Amino acid sequence: MPPEMVELVEGLALRRPPPRIVEVYRTVTTVAVERGWPTPSYAVVRRIVLGLDRGLLALAHHDPDVYRDEFELVLRRESAHPNDIWQADHTELDVMVLDEAGAPVRPWLTVILDDHS
Repeated sequence: MPPEMVELVEGLALRRPPPRIVEVYRTVTTVAVERGWPTPSYAVVRRIVLGLDRGLLALAHHDPDVYRDEFELVLRRESAHPNDIWQADHTELDVMVLDEAGAPVRPWLTVILDDHS
């Protein structure tokens, strides 16, 4: 099977919405006849499609959230009781206020949350 045909099968399989394997097979056989390539069997096309990386398929066929939820390595901690875990963050705000001396300054916002809440 020519490398170009393998790339064609993979490219067709990664389209959105996800095509059925038989649709990919029919398109590949049509292109193979037009270009004078050997016509692949359905089993070969199916093997190529099923051999694609699951993460790549998730990225191609779904929103990034699906990939993130399924494949990214994230340490998730959950609090079983109040005061087990506290989370804190702070950032400088994009506003200007006057301090006690009347000079403009950017304030900071600090948030601390009980993870159980």
